[in-house]
Amino acid sequence: MADAVQMLMEEMVPELQGFVEHGVLSKAEVRALVKKRTDFEYRLRRRAAERRDFERYIEYERTFEQLLKARRARLGAEKGKAAAKFSCVKHIHFIFDRAVKKFRGDIALWLEWIDYAKSEQSSKVLSKIFARALQLHPRNAQLWVHAAAYEWETGNVTASRTLLQRGIRLNNKSADLWREYFRMEVLFTARLAERRRVLGLGKGAKAPAAEVAGGGAAISIGELDEEGKGASDGVALPDTPSADAGLEELLAGSIPRAVVRYARETMGSNPELFFAMYDLCYLGGDSARRQLEDEILAVIDDIAASPPPPASSVASSESAAAAVENATAAAVTGCATRRAARAMAESAAAGSERAEVCDAAQDVLDKYLSPYRSAAGAPLSPKTSPRKSAKGSKGQKLADRSASAGDAPAASVPDIPADGSTKADKVLAAAMWQAACGFWAEVEKQAKGKGSAASAERNHELAKEAGARASQMLAAARQQGVWTEEIALESIKRTLKAGRAGTAGDAASAKAGGGKGKGKRLANSAQGSEKDAGAEALDIAKQALEHLSGNVNVAAEYLRLASTAIMVRACGEGEGDEEEALTSLAATVDQVLKTCGKAPGAHKLWTDRVQLQVHHPRHALGPRVSCVCDVLCRRQTLSPVPYSMTYSMTYSMTYSMTPIHSPCPTKPYSPH
Repeated sequence: MADAVQMLMEEMVPELQGFVEHGVLSKAEVRALVKKRTDFEYRLRRRAAERRDFERYIEYERTFEQLLKARRARLGAEKGKAAAKFSCVKHIHFIFDRAVKKFRGDIALWLEWIDYAKSEQSSKVLSKIFARALQLHPRNAQLWVHAAAYEWETGNVTASRTLLQRGIRLNNKSADLWREYFRMEVLFTARLAERRRVLGLGKGAKAPAAEVAGGGAAISIGELDEEGKGASDGVALPDTPSADAGLEELLAGSIPRAVVRYARETMGSNPELFFAMYDLCYLGGDSARRQLEDEILAVIDDIAASPPPPASSVASSESAAAAVENATAAAVTGCATRRAARAMAESAAAGSERAEVCDAAQDVLDKYLSPYRSAAGAPLSPKTSPRKSAKGSKGQKLADRSASAGDAPAASVPDIPADGSTKADKVLAAAMWQAACGFWAEVEKQAKGKGSAASAERNHELAKEAGARASQMLAAARQQGVWTEEIALESIKRTLKAGRAGTAGDAASAKAGGGKGKGKRLANSAQGSEKDAGAEALDIAKQALEHLSGNVNVAAEYLRLASTAIMVRACGEGEGDEEEALTSLAATVDQVLKTCGKAPGAHKLWTDRVQLQVHHPRHALGPRVSCVCDVLCRRQTLSPVPYSMTYSMTYSMTYSMTPIHSPCPTKPYSPH
């Protein structure tokens, strides 16, 4: 081992002499460098070398490389600069090479070497790295994606396509490979259309062979062992486009659409994959985007109409049914929100007014929500803006236009059973209502956060419109009896927000009025609107708690609103004293704990209940010791808790009840 290290150090002598001759390093620095490298080499050559030894060595050499660059830039040493630079990079590659030989199965180490080679533009070394890594790890989709991306960046479209196809044949169930394959074909279609536009080529011209095929391959990988074991059986992939292929079909996205169909046949029912593909359609440009989106939405509709069978790993029939319900709900809600967003974008591009743009999206959502409207329920949503009255001329026109839209052809909506008696229909209905509410919340969020100064006013109005429609959809969902945690919490949040907004407006008007006459009446109105909003939010939380009895988050929100109302009533209006307020609050908490005391995460509510019993005026809730012990016993009976939580509760109780004159807090009993 010593001879090998000595030989390696002797090979570095010419390089180190160049550093000294050009004044980049001093002799003392060279001696320190040699000593450090010798120490690292001994560490790497020992029998039980560790990965961190290689990492420290690489980190040291990269830091040394940065130092050399700074020294050469400061001293202006040109002579021997190239040799010194490349010898340092070559040495780091040498360390990486020994590291991957030692730890061949470490994918992160391979990727780190690839990133370093890219940063140093070591193209020849990078091609060899990819070839070695893929030969050792042909089942790793991440390596195939990185190799194909490198070929694409260098302009080798055919090589990139070939690598992705080989990777899919070996890993035909990898969603990442199918997604990146679709991305590559969409980008190729957009590049082809842009190149022909720049060159001024007409529709009847043929595509040159070089334009379709691209450059030659840089990564040369021989036939892998896995490719000869029938791994590609049953995997269909589109053919490589030729120069004689139909140009119009290529520009319209025929290859990406074929990828979508083949992915449907191979991957089965995986809505998340096709949603990811849908979000990449914008890369294809205007010529292919619409057809690609239609193709993907048709595939997702087919998934929703024919739910996937449960996975073989699912143990119980209930879990299998839940998995099928969730997959169907994801497919339906994803289609609904994406169709609504597309309708909204198309209406905005046509120059429609803000209300008409929102109505276009609302019409799509209503078509999906119509099967889940109860017979006695109110209409799902108004056809006009909730912020505009239909009595005006513009509002009346919108109402008439929406009323006459029933003769128009309906959007492509999958057949959904209208009977909501089954559990699957209830799950789908809840998911659909929640998606519709979340759609307008997302529109409001995006309208607030983007746009130039010129369009700031328009986006502000759009955000107001979307916020009003979100509140209206939440109210409609509650009216239809659809309660989820998200709907309940968002309804409470928006109710309180509306109350604060009204209070701020009335307060500003009251300040302008000088606090007399009309200004005083507006100030009183501001206080009343905030109280009304709090009461409405409390009523929503109470209804949500009745429908979601085991939900801890809803219970916590209800207790927060209830405690605020109790304290305001006791302290603000003088209708009761502090002892009565605490008694009422403790009774409310006890009532809530009866319904959700066993739920996961309920220990926080129990802790609050103990703290409420401990930190109160003396004799407000009775003898403290007996009452606190009663609370702890009830908690332990409902659902046993870990000793650590019981210990913390007991310590808090004991410390708080220690008399003031006691020299030190009484320590809790320590069990044997």
